[in-house]
Amino acid sequence: MVDKIRLLLVEDDKEDCKRLEEYTQEIEELEIVGVTGSAEQGIQMVKEMLPDVVIMDLELSEGDGIDAIFRIRQLGLPFDPYILVTTNTTSQPTLQMVRDNGADFVVTKQTKGYGPKQVVNVILRTRKYLRKKADSPDISSRPVVEVVSQDARRERITRRIKTEMSYISLMPGKQGYRLIVDAILIAIERPNDILMVTKDIYPALAKKYGITSKNVERAIRSAIESAWNHAGEEALKQHCPELINSNRDKPTNKEFIYYLADKIRSSNLF
Repeated sequence: MVDKIRLLLVEDDKEDCKRLEEYTQEIEELEIVGVTGSAEQGIQMVKEMLPDVVIMDLELSEGDGIDAIFRIRQLGLPFDPYILVTTNTTSQPTLQMVRDNGADFVVTKQTKGYGPKQVVNVILRTRKYLRKKADSPDISSRPVVEVVSQDARRERITRRIKTEMSYISLMPGKQGYRLIVDAILIAIERPNDILMVTKDIYPALAKKYGITSKNVERAIRSAIESAWNHAGEEALKQHCPELINSNRDKPTNKEFIYYLADKIRSSNLF
């Protein structure tokens, strides 16, 4: 009997789903154990079904594929599923961000000859790298114990900060980018301290980078203004709705730093 590779398909394009399901029916080594077009439901299905491979579309009508990948990697599962991303985007910064957040392989739908065969061929080539069921017959009943070092935890949080910033067009290379990342880290890592942006965070960053507190404030302000000018209304509404103020165009530095710090602190990284 063939030890099947168990697939979870997170895709909201019904035609793509149908083609892949029909194609895999003829392949003895593969079994689709679930299909959903929702990122949230996909994460829950990963926890419950422990698939060997997750085929994840980035452009979902319900939820965010990039965020879903990141959250799957933080679940502390007995073994990590192989995440194969399918996407219409050809943006290299976006594709790199997908890899940085935990995707194992990316197939762009714009590639010549894209289709179920191409996706399945990638999956079949990964077989020897997947966790075999025979090695762990009662894997679902084992307790999950995850020991994360402070450095690893900090790296996870930093990646999440950068992901959240990318959603609103705050990318590396922009003035103030690194300063904002570090400012949010300070706010996250010292939740019980009464921190003041001007008296605590700015001076700490000024000392670290050898600049003045005023320059820190200006660089952060410039980066936030740039994001608000380029992100687009829909991106802002989706990823930071509480910062949209009808009486004022842009949030203050303090509002932005503490909003993202609170958002990330409330995620499943903590």
